[in-house]
Amino acid sequence: MLRRLQAGTTGEDVRRWQAFLGQVGFDPGALDGDFGARALQATKDYQSAQGLAPDGIVGSQTIAHAIQGGFEVTVDDPTLPGATMALGNAWAAPPPPDGIDLYVVPDPRVKTEHRVGQLPCPPNPPPPLGWAYWTGGVSADLTAFAIQIENDPRGYPMGSFVQAIRDQRRVAARVEWHDYKGRTGERGCFRGTNLLRMV
Repeated sequence: MLRRLQAGTTGEDVRRWQAFLGQVGFDPGALDGDFGARALQATKDYQSAQGLAPDGIVGSQTIAHAIQGGFEVTVDDPTLPGATMALGNAWAAPPPPDGIDLYVVPDPRVKTEHRVGQLPCPPNPPPPLGWAYWTGGVSADLTAFAIQIENDPRGYPMGSFVQAIRDQRRVAARVEWHDYKGRTGERGCFRGTNLLRMV
């Protein structure tokens, strides 16, 4: 399973992270698979350069930025102990450029050739790395944001991943497939929007 890397972590995934840091200009020390002091400092330097909080922990936000820079994420393959495989359905949404409040990119994993009403309804991919589906209460502003995107297929085609600042935090909405309409309970295959939050 994809895991967080931090001071004291050891393993092949740490060695790959050390190699990536070296490739992008941050010296992690020996490529020994040991997340020691030099790897910690190189990680903090990398995070600072990416505009992230320099906590030295390689979590979902840091990995999302690293993937955009060419880092190849792997996960343990339970069928082959000690081996790894590519994280096949992972995607990191590019962060908005500085000063951009509303930023739209296509999530390439969402099926766009499918038609509304066509059954079976395709499954949606997981949220992008560093994001999770919204849980808990939703403000009126966030509800209006989601409805605006859902009701504008020309401005926001299927698969659009829309990042914005709402309620003083970065949030996103993705246009994806729904097999029911929440307001009416109607079953089928519909265009829908899900809110997401950064994790």
